[in-house]
Amino acid sequence: MSALAIKGYDGAVRQKIGLGLVAILLICGWHACFYDRATWYGERERGKIMANGRPFNPDAMTAASWNYPLGTRLEVDYKNRNVIVEVTDRGGARAFMQFGKVVDLSRAAFAKLERPQTGTIRVKIKKVD
Repeated sequence: MSALAIKGYDGAVRQKIGLGLVAILLICGWHACFYDRATWYGERERGKIMANGRPFNPDAMTAASWNYPLGTRLEVDYKNRNVIVEVTDRGGARAFMQFGKVVDLSRAAFAKLERPQTGTIRVKIKKVD
């Protein structure tokens, strides 16, 4: 929530909004808001045109991200596994109070890290030169 969104409220309401956000952070833990995460997208999107102009292939080692320029190669680490993907699309839904980076991996890339049924995983993301 930006400062502009609460600017129209009086001091008491702003204080309650601020206390509510602090309570959420305390309940969830600060660390829960500052991690990178990966999700996946797959067969339903097959053939749709991506931001780079090519059709999406869930079997390719690709990713969608708002945080990195198109064409960037990323190494995504999860536990003792890693995968290298190319950013070919825009996307990656942000969760409420999520400040880390988010990537949507193709189904094939996600499957190399974890079972797709898992849905979302905490990862480390590094740019590859």
